[in-house]
Amino acid sequence: MTQEFIDILVGARLKELYESYMVVEKGGKILKLDFITDNGDCCGYAEVKATLLTEIDSEAPVITNVLVDEVDDDGLDCYVSVKIVLFGVSKALATILAVAGSGSGWQYGACVMCECRPNISEVLVEW
Repeated sequence: MTQEFIDILVGARLKELYESYMVVEKGGKILKLDFITDNGDCCGYAEVKATLLTEIDSEAPVITNVLVDEVDDDGLDCYVSVKIVLFGVSKALATILAVAGSGSGWQYGACVMCECRPNISEVLVEW
């Protein structure tokens, strides 16, 4: 994932959140970002888990950080994950987790992409 894409996300306000897409607002622009998964070959997997923990109101949560974590358990259940961190008023508001990996440790081309047409297409995680 590029720093340019992280810079687009950080500071954006979350307006809508679903398993297949999220809508954010930044600098007066509304962006619909689609989550696209591809399991790759063999035993690869890719998934997005998006959970809204409260109603989104006029004080929509702000994306404050994007964390990337790569795990390699000696060739077993290897994966890469991205966590998008949202800040609200004194309580957890939403979680977004994208994971790509394989049960064998081999890289089979699994990935999760985030797209906003016409000009944003970014791989969030790949394995």
